[in-house]
Amino acid sequence: MLVQPQSTHEIDKCMKTGSHLCLEIRFSLTSCCRCQFVVFYFRSARLLFQAARTNDCLAMERLLKSKHADPFARGSLGETILHIAVLNGKRELAKVILENVPTLVNNAMTSDMYKGETALHIAILKEDIESVKLLLKYGADVINARATGTCFVPGKKSLCYFGEYPLSFAACTGHKEITKLILVDHNAPVNAQDSLGNTVLHILVLQPNKELACLMYEMILALVPLKDSHCVEHLQNNDGFTTLNLAANEGDMEMFNYLIKKQKAIYWTIGTVSYSIYNLTDIDTWDTERSVLDIITSNKSSKVCKLIDVTPIKELLNLKWKLFGRKNFLIWMISYLLYMLVFTTVSMFRPFNTVTTNQFNNTHVTVLDSYQCKGDFLRLTGELITLLGALVIFISEIPLLIKLGPKIYIGNASTGGPFSLLMVGYSILIFSAAILRVLCHEGEVIPLSLALIIGWCNSIYFARGFKMLGQFSIMIQKIIFADLFPWFCLVFIIIVGFSSDCSYHSPPRAPYPKMPKDTIWYFWQIFGPG
Repeated sequence: MLVQPQSTHEIDKCMKTGSHLCLEIRFSLTSCCRCQFVVFYFRSARLLFQAARTNDCLAMERLLKSKHADPFARGSLGETILHIAVLNGKRELAKVILENVPTLVNNAMTSDMYKGETALHIAILKEDIESVKLLLKYGADVINARATGTCFVPGKKSLCYFGEYPLSFAACTGHKEITKLILVDHNAPVNAQDSLGNTVLHILVLQPNKELACLMYEMILALVPLKDSHCVEHLQNNDGFTTLNLAANEGDMEMFNYLIKKQKAIYWTIGTVSYSIYNLTDIDTWDTERSVLDIITSNKSSKVCKLIDVTPIKELLNLKWKLFGRKNFLIWMISYLLYMLVFTTVSMFRPFNTVTTNQFNNTHVTVLDSYQCKGDFLRLTGELITLLGALVIFISEIPLLIKLGPKIYIGNASTGGPFSLLMVGYSILIFSAAILRVLCHEGEVIPLSLALIIGWCNSIYFARGFKMLGQFSIMIQKIIFADLFPWFCLVFIIIVGFSSDCSYHSPPRAPYPKMPKDTIWYFWQIFGPG
């Protein structure tokens, strides 16, 4: 005989006593009974979570065997009763749940913060080997289970970054037995990549505990076949970084040294002398745009720059310099200085000088009048060389701009020097001067003068090729960007402000433009006539 409770109090009482009468209720279709059913449903879910928290195995088993208790009910964070049991370390309770509802083993949390986290992830984080074995026994997925919530992905809300897969969780906790169990016994893929493209090896590189990370890195590579280990080490993430490139980009000296030594092959050793060969696949620039050398030279971090002293980076750079770097540098330096001499010479003998026919009549030499004698055509040759050189300089900077992107290209001015930007500016000024000359415009003198200043100042770049002058040029660069540039910006604002005020109060019929004159006067007064 089926009994229908008459109140929610009676339902609650039946549930607390574990009476089977309330578990076999047939409700009528009246609104009152529908309300009682909703209350009953939520109370049964509450009792499930209460039993999970209090480790009440008997009550949990009775509730799971009932027809009206929903074992898939979720808490406020999208957790199930299995998540709670594993989190609290209640293995017996977890076993009861899995025996009655084995499909819960792969149910993941649904909240934004913990989305995708399964009971296996929790057991691994708690380093509970027995719970891990229990979950794996009941079919816990080690291949497709991915914790993708904001808690596990790098960002503002991230608490840790252990990857998404159970294998990366086990590796980051440093538990060797769990890692071996998942990787070897249950064939977890070592080449699985998370949403950022990182494998378990990438994630180990990013861990703060470097000693533990190196141990787990070595262990994982020892557990997989040699062919697979080589493939995994050269897998690239979404940013194009292998594990070695990632360590270089992070400026992680300890991990970088470890990975470099792994690529070293020692052929023979005599006493303290050894002959070693390094694999330069990810180090040299010959086959990739994300090589270690590219990362070191384009990164602003001081930690990354320190990697240049690591073997074999230092030796590789010295070898490159001796074989072809020094030769190319000297050729480029001599060519540039000769080019600037040609440019300076043709600027000194440029046409369009004002010709005074009488006291009140000035005329200008036109384009046709400027190229008539042999000397004019000799100057024309120099002008064409100047224009062609500016074009070559401008075109040579385009591939670097495309490769690095505008942001990094401009940002390198503060670390590698403003020489690339100066050369681009120089080329644009030369093009402007050439156009103004063809148009017979007097304003050509402005870009021409600026180009001469920038061109000769840029020759400081070549001081870096000499030990005596290299440090001096870098010191000048640091002083300009760290001290003079901020001070100059402040002085410029003050000068413009005062000159604007004086120009505003000047007579309305001034015979000359007051603003530029006042600006020059204030600049002269600040820096002094002498």
